[in-house]
Amino acid sequence: MSLAAAALALVVLVIVASVFDRSLFELRNFLILVPLVLLLIARLVTGWIRKPTARLLVAAGVVLTLLVGLTDQQLNKGNPRLFDFRGAIQDIRADAGPNSLILFEPSDMRYVLEYYAPDLRSQPLSQAVSASREGSPVFVLASFQSNKAFFNETNKVVGQLTFFRKLVHRFTTPHTIVWEFQ
Repeated sequence: MSLAAAALALVVLVIVASVFDRSLFELRNFLILVPLVLLLIARLVTGWIRKPTARLLVAAGVVLTLLVGLTDQQLNKGNPRLFDFRGAIQDIRADAGPNSLILFEPSDMRYVLEYYAPDLRSQPLSQAVSASREGSPVFVLASFQSNKAFFNETNKVVGQLTFFRKLVHRFTTPHTIVWEFQ
């Protein structure tokens, strides 16, 4: 079995496995492999096709396919990697007062809040909160809710806040949910 055939078999195996686990095609999983795959594609095009014009047409087709994918990723408003943290924080800022508190999940969102709202008081959901005594309004900013741990933690805190406070507003931006409690 040649190296090219083995690589092709591996690609088919990954595609079949992706039917069961969609996270295989996340960009971060391919950062190291992209240069190797591009070299493999270039070798397949130049090694299997002997006629120069056919080789040029296939190479142009590969480049065109990559450009169409890049264009779709950059311009498609339904891009699953599009997160509107700025819009969510702008909406929070519009209703926030001097005593407001932003609770956020996951805890890495602190970097987003430090960038977009360094003047607003915030803390991760993982820290203990006295729902009845904290500032007013209290916002819950959540993202990555497809992660079961983040989803469960967010729902637990939103449920506790609902018991002590009144939910006055709930809104979403792409891949971000915000609850506002008074």
